Amino acid sequence: MPLLLLLALLLLAPAASFAQSPPPPLGWASAVANDGVVMVSPKRDASQRVALTLLPVMIPAAPVKAWFGNEAVGLAKGFGTFAGATDVMEDGAILLRIAKVQTANGLEIRAIFYGYASPHGYQIAVLMIPPKVGDNDPRLQVATDYVERLAAAHFDLVLPRSQAQAGPSQMPNLGPAAPRMSPQGGPIYQARPVLGPGHDVPLKGVYFMAGFADGAVYGGVGTTMTFGQHAVQQLMLLYANGVAVKADVTGGNLAGHHQSEGFATLDVTDPRVVSQGGFGRWSQQGGTITVNWNYAQPSVLTRNGANLEGRGERWSPYHLADGDRLEGLFVRRMEAGLRSQAIVLKPDGTFQADGVNVVLGGEIVMPQFPAQGVGTYQITKGSMILAFSNGFTVAVACVIDGNTVLLNNFPFVRER
Repeated sequence: MPLLLLLALLLLAPAASFAQSPPPPLGWASAVANDGVVMVSPKRDASQRVALTLLPVMIPAAPVKAWFGNEAVGLAKGFGTFAGATDVMEDGAILLRIAKVQTANGLEIRAIFYGYASPHGYQIAVLMIPPKVGDNDPRLQVATDYVERLAAAHFDLVLPRSQAQAGPSQMPNLGPAAPRMSPQGGPIYQARPVLGPGHDVPLKGVYFMAGFADGAVYGGVGTTMTFGQHAVQQLMLLYANGVAVKADVTGGNLAGHHQSEGFATLDVTDPRVVSQGGFGRWSQQGGTITVNWNYAQPSVLTRNGANLEGRGERWSPYHLADGDRLEGLFVRRMEAGLRSQAIVLKPDGTFQADGVNVVLGGEIVMPQFPAQGVGTYQITKGSMILAFSNGFTVAVACVIDGNTVLLNNFPFVRER
């Protein structure tokens, strides 16, 4: 059954439980179809259910932002009469586009398209919203939060059918093997390997910019958005091999490769990685640096002391956590009734962790990440690399701010 027809039917049909699908949000039902995994919200009135579909991972074309926008419109037209769509919006590592469609039976539905880069290409999810569901319906936030968790763990959906269609030669080698399904039916994301010799390219400069940009700002719930100037905080990394990377400080960039793992796993020697959005090539002549981005107009930046300045841009030097050794008990305190997480870090490079796996999605997406364990750590290129004594190694984005260590933006505060 085609995906779009299945979605329309699920909006009107009773919910059911299915095995062998990624765990849906609490209370939602899910089904595995040839065209993806469909998750349906609970609701007494079947006409008010919303449905979230994870499509099989796709192979994007450059520039990724334009490709995603076209894919969203093409999918929306499959629902019925296309009534228009917003511009493509950026929310950290996630791209969004919202479309309106009139179905054959006269229903005006909204569809939110989410997209993010993943180990095997690009993951797209579609949220179908019936006309009786308001913008502030809490289920829309549940769906958005769910997609954000998957994006933070770089999860993508590779079904046997999509593997047979694409073939190994067409699958970009952007990370580990495809997510497997656990015996309980959950997705298993494999941590990206830390870069080895020949792939660990030195950084020539790291810069920070805080400013404003024009455009649409996604509000995070339903179709709520505003237009105009909004604050941005970004990093720009210049590598010794001429690759440039632009990333949001709050987690991720357009390509999404280092949203949750920092830069210790970002292989800028791989052409299939650096050809995507968020990347470019930089060169320097005298005091001027030119960056030709894959997805945007070039940046021409002139040195002004330690800063780099251009039209509407002012970048200041930024220190990535690198080579640090910490000492103390760092705790992420939770509200009453919820279990807190903690990590003990020692100057000799050893650690003891309790619950730190939550920073990469916990058991829902990475069950092999030990909930408790000991091992050794190192901090390099904005990543804390945890090597557990059982042999599991994972890199987590790391920012050190005084007595607080941010692991994938989860704050752990030194208590002693």
